[in-house]
Amino acid sequence: MRTPYQEAFDHVTASERLKDEVLDMTKREKQDLCRRIPKFILIAAVIVLLLAGTALAVNMPHLQDWFRQYWVEATGEDVMNAQQEEVMNSVTQSVDATSNMEKELEGISSEATSPNNIPDQAAANKDAPDTTQSPSAGQTPATSHEPTITVSLDSVAAGEDTLWMLVHVTGNYETGKRYSFGRGELLGAPEKEFSELGITVSRGVVAEQCEILTDGSLQILLRYQCLNSSADLTQGGTYQLQLEDLMMERDLVKAGQWNLSFSLDETTTSVPVVLEHITLPVEGLDNQDTVEFEEIRITSTGVKLVCQPQFSGYRLWADVALILADGSEISGSRGHSNWTGDADKSNWFTAYNWNLPVAVEQAIALRFGETVITFPQK
Repeated sequence: MRTPYQEAFDHVTASERLKDEVLDMTKREKQDLCRRIPKFILIAAVIVLLLAGTALAVNMPHLQDWFRQYWVEATGEDVMNAQQEEVMNSVTQSVDATSNMEKELEGISSEATSPNNIPDQAAANKDAPDTTQSPSAGQTPATSHEPTITVSLDSVAAGEDTLWMLVHVTGNYETGKRYSFGRGELLGAPEKEFSELGITVSRGVVAEQCEILTDGSLQILLRYQCLNSSADLTQGGTYQLQLEDLMMERDLVKAGQWNLSFSLDETTTSVPVVLEHITLPVEGLDNQDTVEFEEIRITSTGVKLVCQPQFSGYRLWADVALILADGSEISGSRGHSNWTGDADKSNWFTAYNWNLPVAVEQAIALRFGETVITFPQK
């Protein structure tokens, strides 16, 4: 049973330190990143306009297009090689989910909460006289012509503990601004249960990037990470993506909720590389500057490191990357740590996700800061 953290803690006897650690680890990230329009989108738009004359057409990038652009930026190659294409396509599925907005949260409209509107002081005073005028007889009340914002889920890529989700948002948006959702949740995804504390925790959905398309509409790349170390999202499942409140930076664009239900089939990824008993430098532990990791597991979508529980709480590395055979690097992001089982008793793990699915067969090493771990020769 899901219980708010504060209420759950009123009924357990775990130490205050342990409670603080669990809560600190499971805070949802609210980082919204927005990058410049990739060159491939601009080039595609020019081609469309040339071919169509004065007619306006929209070139809608798919999730694979985003991954290809990452690959070009990371490796300097003009095109993605065949093996990399195969891995990328094997973990990516097209889905058909659309929502025209389920509701406006708590009856609040974007017009009422827009920073361009000055609040009516009388509206906040229940004792103030009603100065609104009813329409005259035979006169039709004014209606809002504000267009409905539709959100659709285009495609999803699945790793063992992560999902990339590309959504399209109708409307006309301002270039150079960051757009995201105020809250995102993935229902149906495995959760992390701390039975001894009486709580269940999960991680929210965060916006990684956004792009304004040629027709003014919006694409947002979302990322979900699972805190349950034993879960495997590549096995497929049925989920519902819940998104609330479309935001432009810190300003509310549209208050409401969009529910997108979808199913994923089982996917196949590259055979993982597993390293055992690897020692790495760490920071943040008392009288301990190295940790021996019992296992480091490298997959197409990320890396997971597991160590003994007494080493829990070390500081995450700010710079993690997968090194390919040609010397180029695929960066890791969204690092997080947790216990594999019971808090303070089970092994401690740290996980990062690559910026795109990678053919592990093309990788030769891992880098944590300045420390490089070379893979054994096959």
